[in-house]
Amino acid sequence: MLTYLSGCLAIAFYAAGSVAAFSLIGVPEPKAQRLRQLTLAAILCHALTIILQLRPGDALDFGFFMVTSITFWLPPTILLLLRERVEGLLLVMLPLSALALAASLWLEDSPAPLDLREPEFVLHILLSLLGYTLLFMSALQSLLVLVVDYSMHRHRVSALTRFLPPLISMEALLFKLVAFGFALMTLGIVLGMWFLLTSSESAWSEHILPSSIAWLLFLCLLAGRRFLGWRGTMATSWTLLAFGLLAAGYLGNRFLSEVVF
Repeated sequence: MLTYLSGCLAIAFYAAGSVAAFSLIGVPEPKAQRLRQLTLAAILCHALTIILQLRPGDALDFGFFMVTSITFWLPPTILLLLRERVEGLLLVMLPLSALALAASLWLEDSPAPLDLREPEFVLHILLSLLGYTLLFMSALQSLLVLVVDYSMHRHRVSALTRFLPPLISMEALLFKLVAFGFALMTLGIVLGMWFLLTSSESAWSEHILPSSIAWLLFLCLLAGRRFLGWRGTMATSWTLLAFGLLAAGYLGNRFLSEVVF
């Protein structure tokens, strides 16, 4: 009962935060204090729901919808810790976080216990999850960069582009997210491959190939930014391509195996 109560409260706060973010569109120099307060309330209730759903013990319930809920809890939590203007990302993230939480509460999938007695594998999962979350945020940020870049090249200023930060600031945040996400993803892949080499388990090996290809694409993106000054459409295209491959290889496989089949 407490799980559903805290979950419904989190969804309500996410909805209120979404309305607050939407109301800031077109407002010159928007004040985001109320938006941040509602987001904080939402992530606290969401965190309590996750703890209650995980049912701590020798193993945690790490099914598809549970992982999705955690993945969509992390971005608004991280955004509140940043000093940059993040109202645009919150506008996108809050409704998605509410939907992910609702899915974990009311939809069923196949059990996928995470054994806490294997610390190396648990660390691999946590690092990968955090890395993928940051890269997911970079993909969303790249979409916002595309919106602003499109408007600038066509000399059109809309309420949404006035609401978003300057393009140079958005690109700086984009590459900050990519860099940190790439670093965590690298550690996760190294730990994952080490675990596969030292364990008889092979259930996760199908994720290695798409993750490795996506890793190479993100490496090329960071190298292009560093040595060739990539920005705008070039940077966002590589970000979306790399994350799309990563999502298809990991989340797509888990969705098919745990939800569809």
